[in-house]
This record gives sequence, C-alpha cells and structure tokens, in this order.
Amino acid sequence: MSNKSTRITALSSLFITVLLIAGCAPPTAKIKVSRQEVKAGDPVTVSWETKNAKTIEVNGEKVEKIGGKTMTPAKTTTYEVVAKRGKKEARDRAEVTVTVVRPPMPTVSLKADPSNIDLGKNTTLRWESANATTLTITGLGEVPASGSREVSPRVSTTYTANAIGAGGNATASTRVTVTDPPPPPVAERPRVTQPTEPPIAEQFRAILKSVFFDYDKSDISASDQEQLRRAADWLNLERNRSITFRVEGNCDPRGTAEY
Repeated sequence: MSNKSTRITALSSLFITVLLIAGCAPPTAKIKVSRQEVKAGDPVTVSWETKNAKTIEVNGEKVEKIGGKTMTPAKTTTYEVVAKRGKKEARDRAEVTVTVVRPPMPTVSLKADPSNIDLGKNTTLRWESANATTLTITGLGEVPASGSREVSPRVSTTYTANAIGAGGNATASTRVTVTDPPPPPVAERPRVTQPTEPPIAEQFRAILKSVFFDYDKSDISASDQEQLRRAADWLNLERNRSITFRVEGNCDPRGTAEY
C-alpha cells in the first residue's frame, strides 16, 4: 500500500507542477489578414489566435481567444491583437493597405446645328455626357445625360452645359448667332422713257413756217396770223428765250417772171 500511495503522491505532485508551469506560461497572439492590399470599399477578413491569455482585444475591442471578422477599411489600417494575462501580454499586428480609387471625371459635349440663324428661326442643341449625376444647360435647366432640344433665341446666346459627378465637374459651351433677316427688296419703279425732242432748229422750222401775202396785197391772212401767234407763244417759253433768229422778207417764186 505504501508503494501505491507513493505513486499517487508523485502523480499529484507532477500534475500540480504542470498546472503551475502552465499558469506561469506567457500569453501568445497571432493576427493575419486575408489580403494585404485592397481598394477602398473592398472587404478583408481579419483573423486571430491566442493562447494563455485571460483578456484579448483587437483594436480595442474585446474578442474571443480565437476568431475572425470581416472588415471594410476606408483607408490604410493596422489591425492589432493584444493578449494579456496578469502583467504579461503579447501583441501582433497586420496592416492592410487601402488604395483610394478616384471616381472618373465627368465629360460633356454640346453643339448647335446650325450655329447661325435668322431671327425667328430655330436651331437644335445636341449634347452627350458621361460619369455625371447631374447635367444642366443654361436656359433649359436640368436635362438627361444625352439628348437634343430645339431652341429659338431672340438674340445671340451662349449655351453652357455643366456636368457634375463624383469625380468633379465639366463644362462645354456653344454659341448661337442670331441675325436680323434682310429687308424685302424694294420694287423697282418702271423707268419712263422720256421722248427725245428733236433738235431746236427742227422745232423752230416746224413751228415757224413761211407766211405769204395775198396776191397784190400786203395783208396777212387770218390763218397765217394764227400761225404767227403760235410761234410767238413758243418763242416766249422759258426754255426757248435764248433762241436767236432773223426775220426776212423775200419775193416768192409764184407767178411768171414778168409779173
């Protein structure tokens, strides 16, 4: 019986020694990440494992001895596990580098067809944009990302498209030149052709013809007197007062030579 008691006592002492050794062992901690480089918004799994610790924290949050958690870091982050037992502690770190991807810049184009119009006529504005959440055009307000619209400006106008998106903003402009229509053509008056007057000498001869006396008399007949009055009236016209002429009396060729 003494030998058996001795063996039991020895085993008990060994067990107590093992417990004492275990209780005195320092804590250990390990942490790792599923990916060390990610883009902003991408998830990453953080996992850890500890031993011989009473309290465990990951970035200040109490956790179990062994575990894992999915994180979505917005920027480069260091994850740290701290395992403590009394005054003893163990630490381990794992870093995730986060690449911030800038959203693409918006693009926009705007044109007028035609760009020159007469007052009262229409032109068509056409536009296209990409990577924009809001698109506005002066005079039209907010419009779809792409489209067209007929406009009829009364004066020359510059239209500007403003595209706004997560990556910034972009603008594009086009100018419509408005001109007054030409006046209607003036109807040409018919040209009146003035009759061409014959030379003054011919007119004179036509107005003042020879005046004859009656046979064996010095009287002027009544018909010839009327002719002379017409000639006097014609010569007294303003345009004819510069005419120079000579009055002559001659024998006429009528009758025989002896007469």
